[in-house]
Amino acid sequence: MNYLFWRPVSFTAGFMLFLLLIILGSAVGQVRERYQKFEYQLPMRDGVTLYTAVYVPLDASVLKPYPFLMQRTCFGSMPYGIDQYKATLGPSPTLQADGYIFVYQDVRGRWASGGAGPI
Repeated sequence: MNYLFWRPVSFTAGFMLFLLLIILGSAVGQVRERYQKFEYQLPMRDGVTLYTAVYVPLDASVLKPYPFLMQRTCFGSMPYGIDQYKATLGPSPTLQADGYIFVYQDVRGRWASGGAGPI
């Protein structure tokens, strides 16, 4: 193929990637503006610890009950690090807007959790 054919294709792909990065960056900012992230290593009865990330709304109060959703996964509860936030929380933007607490946990023997996985 000639160079003139690929030039607009590569420009379009680069522009689409640029737009995607802008959209994801603004989504992470929305989560960071509304939620605080906590990370825990929860001990199990046999001493193995499970990595758990909890996203709590910034307006959380002891006087107001908050529903929560928990997702246990063998695929990783990324991103790891107290200052690293997911781009979106939960299965629906509505739940995030309603102020749910979101809990993500790596299963035994996978990613940041300890122990051995199923054989």
